[in-house]
Amino acid sequence: MDKRYPLLIIALSAIILVGIKAQSTDDKREKVKIDRCHDGDTCTTDKGEKIRLACIDAPELKQPFGKASRDHLREIITDRPVKIDRINTDRFGRTIAILYINNGGKWQAVQSLQSKAGTVWAFDRFKRNCPIWNSINREFQIAQSKKIGLFADGQAIEPWTWRQNR
Repeated sequence: MDKRYPLLIIALSAIILVGIKAQSTDDKREKVKIDRCHDGDTCTTDKGEKIRLACIDAPELKQPFGKASRDHLREIITDRPVKIDRINTDRFGRTIAILYINNGGKWQAVQSLQSKAGTVWAFDRFKRNCPIWNSINREFQIAQSKKIGLFADGQAIEPWTWRQNR
């Protein structure tokens, strides 16, 4: 028997197992229906669960670009299947989570899409608890450097600074 066959069988087995693992991770995420979005980083499910999107911070509604951030989030989520990856709860009892939408057959993190559109800040205060931090921060940096969305305004103020000054 050719000595290459056992190696080929091992390689094919490894590929199959990796594929099963990746698929099972997606299957574990629960599907939820988002009922409404309050601002650019907070939503409520149809069952009343309040979701705070992990790893990002959106402008407050009274802050410049706050309503545009909320409207962009609504546009992303409305009438689409949404999967949730719960991370923790915050001091207000909201679920801290990553939300995913099916975008052309591929599940994408809503936070990354918000960052890419320049509607939120990457919130590095909690990056150590953010499994998709690199993706969010990369999209944020690109939007900021290309002056996309709220970054077109050279005077844009981070939400945490704006809240502190109010």
